[in-house]
Order: sequence, then structure tokens, then C-alpha cells
Amino acid sequence: MIRSIILAGILVFALLTPTAVAPSFAHGHDDDGPAHGKSFKIQSFGMDKNGNPYLTVKGTAGAEMPHEEGEIFAYAFVTDAGTYAVTSHMGDDTPGEEHDELEWHAHKVVFDDKCVSSMTEDGEAEMATNRVTVLETGATSVSKVMTLELSETDAGTCITKTFDQAKKSKGPKNDIGALLYTHGDMMNHHGTPNVERMLLMESAIENEGKTPVEVVYHMPYNWDDGLLSLDSDVKYAVFMYTDMFGPNSTVIHNVTRGVFGGIPEYDYCPGVPMGDSCMYMGQITSLEPTNGQTVLVFAEPARPDHPELRDIFVKQAKAVSENAKKEVLVLVGHGAKSDANDMAQKQELTNAAMFAKKKMKFADAFGVTAREDWPTLSPAAVQSAVDKIEAAMAQTGATRVVLMPATGSGSGYEMVAGALTAESIDFVRAPDPLPLGEKEFKKWAEQVMKETVNFIKKEKPTQATITPYWNRTY
Repeated sequence: MIRSIILAGILVFALLTPTAVAPSFAHGHDDDGPAHGKSFKIQSFGMDKNGNPYLTVKGTAGAEMPHEEGEIFAYAFVTDAGTYAVTSHMGDDTPGEEHDELEWHAHKVVFDDKCVSSMTEDGEAEMATNRVTVLETGATSVSKVMTLELSETDAGTCITKTFDQAKKSKGPKNDIGALLYTHGDMMNHHGTPNVERMLLMESAIENEGKTPVEVVYHMPYNWDDGLLSLDSDVKYAVFMYTDMFGPNSTVIHNVTRGVFGGIPEYDYCPGVPMGDSCMYMGQITSLEPTNGQTVLVFAEPARPDHPELRDIFVKQAKAVSENAKKEVLVLVGHGAKSDANDMAQKQELTNAAMFAKKKMKFADAFGVTAREDWPTLSPAAVQSAVDKIEAAMAQTGATRVVLMPATGSGSGYEMVAGALTAESIDFVRAPDPLPLGEKEFKKWAEQVMKETVNFIKKEKPTQATITPYWNRTY
């Protein structure tokens, strides 16, 4: 069977290939073949909190797939329970089926020399953003991983290219790693602007492999896995919130700092308390799983009025504005259930809008929210936004609104846009913040990571903390 041949060859050849030492594990590349994309560039590997072997790559796992008959791509794992590989290939390897096996799937293999001698239908593949995981292996450790191409040869199906490989090393470890947080479901949105934004920031912070980075998200929850996936000798983990809600704009900061980080003054569960854990928006958060061996340091969260991010809104406005002096710029945000959080969001949006007003000379500029997740609150919030827009136009003599999606899912923007249409108020839709703002997010990530690392080196905190930059005002 093609699957069997595939995987055995994978691991045999890889085990015989020499590697060069890197900071936390060894890397090696095939110099004969063309360089493949980031989906095969190994970033980290190990065992997750559920005891499953995993690896992460610099791009989107599984994004590159075979295009020719007999071509096989694989992510391979050498474990104490045998060798497993996750593969995709053209052609059928299952009797009675007539379709290609392009869908990534796992096998356990036995090899002889450089090619497969046998294989079993063991293991289950899981692909999520930049992570490949093999389930149901019985393994307790993984010593080496590879990304490979295989082809048919006279000896069978064997390795033809090694894109990348890594093994555990006794070299120096990194003291500081990073967790990049985004709320949304990264598992099922490959190739979307938000996923590309996260991978770009991850690459910027990683700094050519010098700093381990894991992308974590709330839906579905994987903070524990992310923290455990950082190099085991990392002493500090910088938690970087990327979703453009500042210090006082969302209760999720209580969940991250208080429940996950264990900082007492922020330990408030906005959902359903479950002992020391918190059920919030369908996900259970508990105290970080390293028992304090890794010190969490919470960096200043991304926010619309941050000096590195507010230029995004200028870009959005310039894309559609025709005569700024006759236009009112309105940034539409997600909103919050809490009045205090909602007011903080509107203030941050207004700060960013005023920056764009100064740059482009708009008649007026401010932020509004639609409180889009709360049906009992959104009608009043939308009406308040319309009333504010009408008053601004009457006061300034503006004839058009530049309506800009700023934060949230977009449903809040549609609510406000629909209300303006109902009132026959002329407006133009600005483009979304992404991908326009990728460059700004990259710069923000680099700056925030740098200043947080400097704080760690200076203060050497011994327990979870926030940086002094958390409550900046702009």
C-alpha cells in the first residue's frame, strides 16, 4: 500500500541524516531540492498536555499539498512508541476507494534501510493553524521530527527531499518565550487575514528561531497547550493580547491575568465560577499548568490608539475619503456588556479617530460601538451611534460619513450601516483593518516584545505580573 511505503521511508532516511546544532534543537535542510514554504519550516516540537506528539511550523500546517501523481508530503515523528507520520499524497492507497488521499492522515511505520517495509493504520492526525499533532500513539516522548517529500523509486517509496528536521539538543535554552493571543477560531480559518496577521507577528517575534512563540486562542481554548509547548526551559512567557481591546475594554483581561495568570487582584470570573476555574463563553480557564515554573508576564494589550496601530485607520480612511473636510469619520467597534468596558472601547476608538482627523482634516471623528453580542443592548447602542452621527453632521455641515469597521466580527458594523441607510444618511464603507494593517501589527509586536523583555531582564519577576506599560494612556 502506498501509505505504508510512504511513512516508513520517511523516518528511516531522516534518522540517517546529519543535523546542525541550533539553540533549542537541531535543524537540517536538504540542499539539493528547492526550498519549500513556511508550512514545512519546523519551529518547535514536543508532547502536549494530553500526551500527544506535536510539531509547529512557521506557516500554516498542511497548506502545501502534492500536485503530481506519486508525490507525497509528510510530517514525521520519532517517538518512544515508534515512528509516526502525517501524510498527504496523490493516488489511492486504500482498496475499494477511488479518490486521492490528499487529506492529511497518520500511520505508524516500520522501515528497512531507507524505504518502508510495513505500516499499520495507527494514529490520528490533527491539523490546527501552525500545529500538527498525532493522537492515539501511546508515546510519552518525541526525540525528532521531520518534514519530507517521498517518491516512487526502484526500491519502493522512499525519501527524495528533506525539507526540514529537528531533534532535541543539549544546547543553550531560551529564557523568554511568548504566547500570542487571539480570540477567534484559528483552527478553521487558514489563509484568512487574521491568521496571516498572527503568523506574521509570530515570525517577527521569533527572530530567526531565537525566541520560542506559540499562537493561542480562546475558541477553542488552547492556552495550556501553548504554554506547555514553549521550550521546557523557558523561565518567562510573555502573554501578548492582540485583539485591539485595551486595558479596561474587555473582561477577558480578568480571565487571562486573574484566572490563568493567578494574579489575585484580577481574579474575577465574568462567566460561571467552577472552583478555581472559570467557564467563560463556553470555555474553561484554569490556573496556568506549569505550577509557577514558567513566570507569566502580561504585556500591554493591543489597542486601537496605540502609536504603532492607529495608522491602520488612516490607511482605511485614505482608501475611500474624497473630501475629508466634508466628512465625519466614524470607527465602529465591537462593544462590551459592561458599561465601563464599553465606554473604554469608545474612548480608545475615539482617540484613534482623532489621530486620523488630525492627519486628514475630517470635519469630525469619533468611535461608536454596537455591543454586537448582546441583543438586549445593541438596539440602544446602535441608535445612540446614529444620533451622535446625525448631531455631528448637523454641527459641522458634513455631507457624508466615512464608516469604518474597526473591531469585532463585522456584525456591529452592519447594524450601524443598516441604521444609517434607514435614515437616508450618506456613507461610504472603509475597507477592513486587515490585510491593510499587517505591517503595523508586525511593528507593534516587535516593539511590545522588546520593551517587555527589557522589563523582565531589569526586574526579574518571580511570579505572574503585568508590565508597567499596561495602563498607558494615549
